[in-house]
Amino acid sequence: MKWYRDLFVGQKAGQNTEEIISRAERMDFARGLYLITLASNGTDQLDLVRAASIVGKTDAVRHMPLIVGIAIGKNEAVEVAMEIARCVYVENRAPDIRSWFLGREGQV
Repeated sequence: MKWYRDLFVGQKAGQNTEEIISRAERMDFARGLYLITLASNGTDQLDLVRAASIVGKTDAVRHMPLIVGIAIGKNEAVEVAMEIARCVYVENRAPDIRSWFLGREGQV
């Protein structure tokens, strides 16, 4: 798993960020965890991935795009995605989310 260095974190996830990441690295996902990643299709901007959906799918994890945010629950995941969009489009006036992250990370 590749993690963005300044991960966007939802309020519930922020209470245990280090533990959540540590568990995720072991494929022992926190209940209700969502990973916000750069879109896997290269067309969209972000994907909201329910962590439970990738349990046991080593290949999916190996090829997962850069993880840019984490959240507990779908509503929080949507809020985090909206915060990412606000940060990129409004605060940084970047043309698209994917390019902004790739420019900052220099990878993926």
